[in-house]
Amino acid sequence: MRLQRRKNLCYTPRPQNPFMLYRRDMAAKSEFVGLKSSEVSKKIGMMWKNETTEVKDLFNAMARLAEKRHSEKYSDYSYTPKRKKKESQ
Repeated sequence: MRLQRRKNLCYTPRPQNPFMLYRRDMAAKSEFVGLKSSEVSKKIGMMWKNETTEVKDLFNAMARLAEKRHSEKYSDYSYTPKRKKKESQ
């Protein structure tokens, strides 16, 4: 649903980094079915910290490919972070 709203607003997604690719890959496993997204992220974050350099290198290479595809699809994309509004006191 959230992605549908973003598509309607001409939203350009950010390219995925190595951890996001790793998280998506790991979250598809059956051991995470039925868990809250926050719990899944915590567990996968710990797994990422303990991963070998070979696995991290693989996901770094995948992220470079994702970045290349992203730049081909969205050639005019430029990341511009939005400043958070300060709360009134």
